Amino acid sequence: MEDKEAGILAAAVEIFGRYGFDRASVAVIAKAAGVATGSIYNYFDGKDHLLTEVFRRYMKIYLELQNSALALEPAGVSQLSGFCHRHFEIFSRDRQLARVFHVHWRETQATNREGLLPSLRAYYELIGKLIEDGIVAGEFAPGLNCRLASQMMVGSMDEVITAWSMSESEHDLVEQADGLAEILERAFCQVATH
Repeated sequence: MEDKEAGILAAAVEIFGRYGFDRASVAVIAKAAGVATGSIYNYFDGKDHLLTEVFRRYMKIYLELQNSALALEPAGVSQLSGFCHRHFEIFSRDRQLARVFHVHWRETQATNREGLLPSLRAYYELIGKLIEDGIVAGEFAPGLNCRLASQMMVGSMDEVITAWSMSESEHDLVEQADGLAEILERAFCQVATH
């Protein structure tokens, strides 16, 4: 990625995170990136394209990191705990990035969300595989509903990070990873009783 393009994307994360997608403008992003407004259009088609590229590029890095680490961990509880830890660690480094990924992307029009779907789908698929592998390894309950468990995991992580990113509190986000992983572990390991 070219330096100027990387600088524009970093500025987009900062501005989207600080002001939200709706209130952000290409002119403000350009100013934060130290470039002329018109030069942004040499790289991106506009604000929607910027958000899509932020998601695509940062999610690519995120997924590579998670996949590499998961490959070294035993399926089940170890992967679940490691995944939660890494997720919180990544977003704890940049509150504005956490806001973009956990809050402000929802402000886009439904038609604009189409560009975000491949990144979101890859994220959900990775979590689904983690849960399926935990079931196969005998660590999670055999009757566990994978889809529901994935939604529960995503929603739980999302809520904790959203609350942290939108607060002015300086509490340690990463410290909450163990507690959340333990709650999810208990839920996933329970044998279904019908």
